[in-house]
Amino acid sequence: MKETKTVREIKDLECVSDCLLKEETITDFHHYIEFQNCTFEKMIFDGNFEGIRFQNVNFKECNFSNSNFYGSSFIKTSFESCNLMGTDMSGSTCIDVTILSSKSNYSNFNDSTLKHTTLIESDFTEAGFSNVKLEHVILKNNRFIKADFHNTSWNQIDFRSNEIEGIFVNLIDLKGAIVTTDQAVCFFPILGLIIKEEKE
Repeated sequence: MKETKTVREIKDLECVSDCLLKEETITDFHHYIEFQNCTFEKMIFDGNFEGIRFQNVNFKECNFSNSNFYGSSFIKTSFESCNLMGTDMSGSTCIDVTILSSKSNYSNFNDSTLKHTTLIESDFTEAGFSNVKLEHVILKNNRFIKADFHNTSWNQIDFRSNEIEGIFVNLIDLKGAIVTTDQAVCFFPILGLIIKEEKE
């Protein structure tokens, strides 16, 4: 059973394990800290959290809006019904991560690694996935409207249940992607095609 702790109790520690934190605000960490086997419920993350390591961690209804997690590690971690709008997770490592029913508009995953990661029913409108390594990633019923996937290979990634209108991607990176016929139409402009109905 996890022990309930306060932000004040863990603020200066380098390793926090087997604890529950709920309904508080965490501001900038200026030192390395690692969380193991922890649960965060309705917490607000405000500020700079670069280089933090999370392992076997569950986030439930937490607010990460516009916070900075550059270069952080998320291992066996889940985000459920969280607000990740504008969150900077660039340069991060995500292994065995699940993001479920979360608002992730304008979030930044550029230069990150997503491995054995599942994104489900979340909104990544205008999010950044440029130069990302995708490996064994599952995508179900997400919105990627106008998201940026430049220099990110879609090989063997199944986008069929996702909304991808206006997405930004390089032609070479589409090779091996799994899409529907309707979705394929979204990529015609990349091919330089001009679509006109035949005159009767």
